[in-house]
Amino acid sequence: MGRGRSTDLRARPGPYSPYNSAVPGGSEPGNLGVTPGPERRSGGDEAQPENRLPFDAAAVRPIAAELGVPVRETAYRVHGAAVYELEVPCTALPGARLLIILWPSLHRVDVRLLPASGVRPVVALTRQGVVTIEIYRGIEVMFRRRPSGLLFVTRDGVAAAAD
Repeated sequence: MGRGRSTDLRARPGPYSPYNSAVPGGSEPGNLGVTPGPERRSGGDEAQPENRLPFDAAAVRPIAAELGVPVRETAYRVHGAAVYELEVPCTALPGARLLIILWPSLHRVDVRLLPASGVRPVVALTRQGVVTIEIYRGIEVMFRRRPSGLLFVTRDGVAAAAD
């Protein structure tokens, strides 16, 4: 990955992928129906964040607005500072949702996948050292940490992390 370049971390089936219905075997039983997501870039241009903010309490409302969900302050605090929660529905897993816990005073973000059938998370990601966020309108919020690494959450309830 080149310096200053963003990388689309979403999996895409290759031309000979068993998930591509345009190739032999792609529409046979067991095909998961994976199709490429919408491209962020057109004409080779890289997507640029419309808003880059420090990760602090003032960034919480813009994060919630981009993800299209309400934000709530938790009943607990850390060292007197507020902690926030957002729930983003997972469009690929009906009924499932991502619980996003924002700890701006600790520079920490937790993402938990909650299944439709319960409240116990089946997958959890934690990122510490988050210093900035980038908002890509209509796509995602990216949490960047120092010295490197990121976590992103999309409006469709997809999350991924990379170091």
